[in-house]
Amino acid sequence: VAPCPARGEVERQGGTVIAYHGADPSNPRLCNMSANGVPYQAWNATWHTDWPGAAAAAAAMPGVLDGPTGTVAGFDTVAGPGAAWHDLLRNEGVEDINLLGRTYHAIKWSHYREGFGGNTYRSVTTVWKDIATGIQLFTTYNHIAGRPALEQAFIPVRIDLP
Repeated sequence: VAPCPARGEVERQGGTVIAYHGADPSNPRLCNMSANGVPYQAWNATWHTDWPGAAAAAAAMPGVLDGPTGTVAGFDTVAGPGAAWHDLLRNEGVEDINLLGRTYHAIKWSHYREGFGGNTYRSVTTVWKDIATGIQLFTTYNHIAGRPALEQAFIPVRIDLP
């Protein structure tokens, strides 16, 4: 799976435009990106470097994304009092996903998150990432328990690939 898209854009439902600007020269899995023109970096074009658990996610993601179906990696994220989670990443396999009149060959992977230490939060996020380019094509978010994250599913309305 290509870790960082060389270039491309995905416009999400709601108007956010995610632009891909290639890998950081220091690490091929650290991607330079922007959201509506505001730059940021994300590991494997997914996990923002300023999100809690970024270092652990950066270490876990390559094995999951490049491993066989069923490969898992877990780690704990502690962002502060009442903000601690067990994170589990799982390779859900390769599949074709039809979006906006085009079929993409994608790796499907999931992120299960369960709070601990008094945190009752639980969710599952599922991501489809284009194998050829590394662009995140589509994401679902399933809130299970606790205080919901104020996130939306990543539903594309436009995909421009190189």
